[in-house]
Amino acid sequence: MQISPGLKEWIKKKGETAEEWLPWAIAVGTTLALAVVFFVRIFSGSSDRPRNPAGFVEVSDSDVPAKSIYSEVSIDDVGSSGKRQARSQSRATRASGHSTSAKGEADFAVAISNGPSKNEIEKRTGISGKRARAVILVTTKLVYRTPGREMALPLELFEDTKPVVVLKVMSGHDVNTGIHTGQIPDDPNSKVQLTTADGSISGFVRYQGREFRIVADPETGLHYIIELSAPTGL
Repeated sequence: MQISPGLKEWIKKKGETAEEWLPWAIAVGTTLALAVVFFVRIFSGSSDRPRNPAGFVEVSDSDVPAKSIYSEVSIDDVGSSGKRQARSQSRATRASGHSTSAKGEADFAVAISNGPSKNEIEKRTGISGKRARAVILVTTKLVYRTPGREMALPLELFEDTKPVVVLKVMSGHDVNTGIHTGQIPDDPNSKVQLTTADGSISGFVRYQGREFRIVADPETGLHYIIELSAPTGL
């Protein structure tokens, strides 16, 4: 495509006088763009409707029971293991080099028959307590929770302490991803907070006036459950 000599001359003159007309052209163009946006908003009527944050489906840590919000059954009862949990437990057992008790593919906390002693656990974690034990936690039971439902999770802290934790509905906020909080029904003062990240779980449990810590050991693939010597007021 060839440009005519007359057009070339006009472009040349405009380039030489750009300092005079360019600021005005920018100002006029900006004004027109703002006017178009203003009229589009007015005629669309969207300004009268309240705007809700996009992507947030559920409320974090709601004290309202899930059954009053959702029409389906409100609680997932984690009493039997699926294929994913069994595979996860098997991998964790092989990685740690320890053997598990015969009772528990369905358990969330799987006992270890030849785990480290209380003193060894205290040295590895830097936390002292009344007692401590090592377990393998089936993390997929939390990772693959059903959205929009509470969860009843049997949690064997020790042989004589086996509460069932009711975890609240998972949060739809990305900032709370991996955080699971709840309570133990037979103790109104109980409090549970578990956090999942990178295939491990950490957290604390307050139950019947006692407090327990759950600590992950990435080097061994084990988790340690420690009953603290005195409540910390968490």
